[in-house]
Amino acid sequence: MPYLTRGVQKKVTARYSALPDELRHKIMKTAIQSLEQDLTKELLYGLRKGTLSSAMYEYALAFKLDMFRQHVLDRVAIEDGTLYTFFLQSVREKPGVALGLTCLTLRGHGLHGQFDWTSFVEARKRIRRLTSLSLIDLDVGETDAIAVAQGLKTICYERCTLTTGVLTVAMTIVPSVRAKHNTYLNTHITLTQYLHKQSIRLIANSDSESSLYATILSYIHSVSSLVVRGVKAGWQLGGGWDGVQAMLCAYGLPRQIGSTSTMRHITLGGSDTVMHHLITLIPRGYDKKITIGIDVGFGTAPEMLAPIWQALNQLSHASVRVKFNVGGRTPGQIEMENQNDYIPLLRTSNRQGDMLLCPDANIQVYRTMMPLEYRNE
Repeated sequence: MPYLTRGVQKKVTARYSALPDELRHKIMKTAIQSLEQDLTKELLYGLRKGTLSSAMYEYALAFKLDMFRQHVLDRVAIEDGTLYTFFLQSVREKPGVALGLTCLTLRGHGLHGQFDWTSFVEARKRIRRLTSLSLIDLDVGETDAIAVAQGLKTICYERCTLTTGVLTVAMTIVPSVRAKHNTYLNTHITLTQYLHKQSIRLIANSDSESSLYATILSYIHSVSSLVVRGVKAGWQLGGGWDGVQAMLCAYGLPRQIGSTSTMRHITLGGSDTVMHHLITLIPRGYDKKITIGIDVGFGTAPEMLAPIWQALNQLSHASVRVKFNVGGRTPGQIEMENQNDYIPLLRTSNRQGDMLLCPDANIQVYRTMMPLEYRNE
């Protein structure tokens, strides 16, 4: 690339700035796509180390145009200690970096102890356009929790160590909250008001986490999208189910489900041992999309699944999908099931004698070797 003098650079910048916004955005988008393609090739052929995100980030800092930074730095995921240190410095020294960032993900396993809560809080105060924050595998401090969460539309804590006070702040002021497999330094949570949320995703991995999330759910007055896994069975929403548009509940089912008039998609899942309770939650007359997931234990005969098919057969106008998960087997048990055509029999378990129940159902069977997910059924 030919060298441009400072004077030429100023003229080019001035002419570019004088262009209509629509044309400038189109030029910028083309430039970013070209840069991304070149960097992808360099990474593919070993000419550059690291990730595409880190490479794009470094190039964005080299440009003096804040618009370019805003396009490139819109979403940033950092899992490298050196890059994280560079990021903090850039936020302090280059306003365009802080103003360009709207979605930030920090993964602690790659930061090698370089994550410092106080430094992060100071950086967060400069990132005023941030709408989505994901903290993964990190020790989350309690200081300035409000300043960190203020202005966000979505916040995620995954495999983090934190206090319930931090989670309380998030639940109180952030519209969408995701909490998964966290370790809480205390178990008591104080919520003084019913909560109205856009989206909630609570996935427990221990009894204490499960009980904590059950308490939170009892304060939810309204929510549009709901995902609950591993939360103590019998939990209930504080304000009922009116307004819920999509829900997924597995490995810890609610006591009951109220009105489903607004629900476009219902997903219910659990072990075959709780199948009868799951059946009571299937809403009669439901005519949208419903997915049922059953973990089939060893020794459960396909004909034992008849009750679930009889219940689903009543939903003549719904789009039905059924997933049978076959796991937790020894090699000998797998061989025995294969000899008896167990998987094919599960796929046709909706046939009861001469009757084919729920004939339009999408039936899927998965044999998995993954360890069993935490459940509190």
